[in-house]
Amino acid sequence: MRRVPGSRVAAPGPGAWRRCRCACGAAAARTVPASPASSCGRVLGRRRNLLLAVLASTVLAACGTASPRTQFDSQFSFDRTFNMVMAAMSDQKLTFSVQDRRQGLLVGELNGDVVQATLQPNFLDSTVRVNFSALGTHADEQLLMRVIDAYRQRVSGQANILPQRTP
Repeated sequence: MRRVPGSRVAAPGPGAWRRCRCACGAAAARTVPASPASSCGRVLGRRRNLLLAVLASTVLAACGTASPRTQFDSQFSFDRTFNMVMAAMSDQKLTFSVQDRRQGLLVGELNGDVVQATLQPNFLDSTVRVNFSALGTHADEQLLMRVIDAYRQRVSGQANILPQRTP
């Protein structure tokens, strides 16, 4: 070990120094010991920042492409929830091919597009889980969303059940 002028620490022998690999601008001319354990730390810091940036952009991209919510929990009774789902599908002019109240299955069809609703009672907390799904040719891609919106209106009590009165 030889002594570096102006420092209190003894430096390793000749050839044991290397340039900093971190590309840290003006500080890149500084030399650090050759052992990987005593690196300047900027390489790891930049790699970590790059990894965090990639992860953050992936999370944000996933948020933009998230599918719409198609599963709901209803606090109403099973029969009332089944009737609200059936009425919401009727509001969108779907014709029913399957109406199985005992199995909790409704299947409606409109111009080749099929919307299926399944109801599953949860006896632990007395709720009914409603799950909507789209099947078929998907010629009308907004049909499922319109059925879900009609169901939400019926659950919130804002559905226009009777026609508006005209003066």
